[in-house]
Amino acid sequence: MQGGRIGTPRQVPTSTVRYDRLNVDLSGSEDADRIASRVRSAIRDAAERCVDEATGDLRWVSLRLRLVGTAPSAEQIAAATEGLADDLRDRVGDATVEVEAVTDDTLPAIDLTEHAATRGAPGVLARLLLDLDAESPSEATDAWLREARAAIRDVDADRSYGSLGDDPDAGGLDSGASHAGAMDGDAARDLLRRQARAMLRRLTTDAS
Repeated sequence: MQGGRIGTPRQVPTSTVRYDRLNVDLSGSEDADRIASRVRSAIRDAAERCVDEATGDLRWVSLRLRLVGTAPSAEQIAAATEGLADDLRDRVGDATVEVEAVTDDTLPAIDLTEHAATRGAPGVLARLLLDLDAESPSEATDAWLREARAAIRDVDADRSYGSLGDDPDAGGLDSGASHAGAMDGDAARDLLRRQARAMLRRLTTDAS
């Protein structure tokens, strides 16, 4: 209350447990050791931020990591992050820090524009990724997005999948009736982008 007026409300973390998402840019990390160092440094910084923002008695910080940027082979990323979700237990102040999940959304260290000018599967995927990042996707990409939304709605409506638990990393979807609304936004594009990145990484790695 200031001058008889209610100020702007803001969220104040008071829980003893904090769940958070963390993007870690691996661009420039040339090997598994540098990847591991960057990831652990980002985890530490995020945990310290969570502790600083807490106004209550924070005891536990659980992080979901999303690796982004360009990086070496998937094998080096796997070697650097293997067991991270199971083995990492750190303390920042009175809080214990853990990694709940790690999602690899990196791209191979290639020039997408250069690859987009080539023929073959890598060129198709490079063009798709550039198109997905454009403000107005092409008609072909827009059609794929509509198909992806329709396919996920069909799965969501099928009672056979009703017992599957939520997976916030699988495209950022929630369960139940909220799926259809999520697919009207960017979730289908994120799913398509993630699959295209994984396929492009596999193709360029196998070709090198």
